[in-house]
Amino acid sequence: MKQGISLKKTAYAAYAVAAVLFIIFCVYMFCFEKTVTFSSRGEPSFEEIKDYTKTEISAPDAPIGIKKEYSFKTDKISSGDTSLMFYVVHSYIDVKLDDTLLYSTSAGKNNRIGSTPSSYWVVIPVSQLDKDKTVTVTVTPVFKSAENRKISFMIGSRYALFMKQLKADLPQLILSVFCMVMGVLLIVVQLYLIFKRRTAAWNLFFLGNFSLLLGIWRITDTRFSTLMFKNHTMPIGYITLAALFILAVPILMYTDKQYKDKGYIVLDIAALITCAVALAALFCQVFSIAELRQVLIACHIMLIADIAAIVSSAVFYNTRGKRDTEAVIFTALLVSGGILDIITFYIKGSSSGMIITMVAFLIYTVYEFVVSLLNTNKKASIDSKTKLLNEAYWEDLVREVFSADEQTAMIMFDLNSLKHTNDSLGHNTGDKMISEFSSVLKNEIGSKELLCRWGGDEFTVFVRNADREKTEEYISAVNNAVAAYNRSGKTPKIYFACGYALSCDFPGISWPELLAKADKHMYENKKRWYSENLTDVR
Repeated sequence: MKQGISLKKTAYAAYAVAAVLFIIFCVYMFCFEKTVTFSSRGEPSFEEIKDYTKTEISAPDAPIGIKKEYSFKTDKISSGDTSLMFYVVHSYIDVKLDDTLLYSTSAGKNNRIGSTPSSYWVVIPVSQLDKDKTVTVTVTPVFKSAENRKISFMIGSRYALFMKQLKADLPQLILSVFCMVMGVLLIVVQLYLIFKRRTAAWNLFFLGNFSLLLGIWRITDTRFSTLMFKNHTMPIGYITLAALFILAVPILMYTDKQYKDKGYIVLDIAALITCAVALAALFCQVFSIAELRQVLIACHIMLIADIAAIVSSAVFYNTRGKRDTEAVIFTALLVSGGILDIITFYIKGSSSGMIITMVAFLIYTVYEFVVSLLNTNKKASIDSKTKLLNEAYWEDLVREVFSADEQTAMIMFDLNSLKHTNDSLGHNTGDKMISEFSSVLKNEIGSKELLCRWGGDEFTVFVRNADREKTEEYISAVNNAVAAYNRSGKTPKIYFACGYALSCDFPGISWPELLAKADKHMYENKKRWYSENLTDVR
């Protein structure tokens, strides 16, 4: 048997070594080995047109009062697939060949919301018949930020441009797709676990939302996406901005969930303000007050404020003796990535190409996903012996529903003389005592409130909308049910201690502190019972 296990482990190790070595081999072959090829006919290509004239024209009817006119000769047209190609940002275009209009973009006459085609590729097929004619490109910027954007004109194969742009954006495209897939996976897994009552936490749901929005933002912020869907550049541009405006909200909520029992109000305030800014920007867009692109600086300011809120919460949490390495790593990734993206945007005009922070975030996301699944498997939601909620799942539920502003109560029950029963009558009898008492609690309280087996012989109840009368009615009902059980002649007899605490007596108290007060009162009740029965407290 041991030999079989040893062979199995050896096979696993051999497979792992072989897989790693083959991956290294393939990466090396891809990066460093090549085939030398000779061809008398070259691959399709394109080249940049550098010999052109540029004129700025005053135009009072234009959005920012100016137009720019570029003029050049089409003397580099070859046979076959040839196009004139260039990339523009938030500008309308008119292209003429001599005096013939070849291409034009403008806001649709029936558009009620959108007024800019966003960033897009202009691709115009040309032929030998167009050689040596004059091309005039009139660029009308919609926003001041687009006024000084350089335009590079290229002529040649559309296929070559397509492949070059795909190669340039491929790392970001792959990572973006991975982000979106991970986001959907996290959301689906979280909803499944909640549906199956295996967890009540929403950590993965919020992390999945952030991952999905991050992927959508990054994939639509590539030049390749507008080249691929050149007839839908306007919605692509607005999707990019929409994802960016609400991107911070799920990560604020996720960060708040990471702090276990201590949610920080600064994170809730930041999330609300971010939502307010996003909704205000949407209102301005819909009612033609201002474009999303024009109020993007408000989004960036809000992102910086959100980063500050996350950092301050992380510092506060970790300086209170509750070191959380995961939270520190995540905060560092988020801060560095957010700052780099904002700086890159104002230098380059877009955050396209920033992939290091995406890689780091994806590594963290996969790690968090695996850890969460492992933790979920470790803690089933139901205690196997009593069929009550177990401590971990009960804590998750209470953490989700507890509010310091709502009147709540904690009740602690603890069986008396369980150790004596185990020692004198055996552990099976002790287990029966636990089972019978849990049945009483289920019958009298279980369907109305959150009830769990807290420990070996301890049970906890979280009561919502509680006052003293309601709480004492529950305790009285349990007392009466246990008394009826003991009078029935069943064995073993049940004795218990209990204590409770009301949140209304301690304004602003957290649920762990409320539970601790209930536990203290229960222990005082337990000592009185043992004192009256001349027995040690056990």
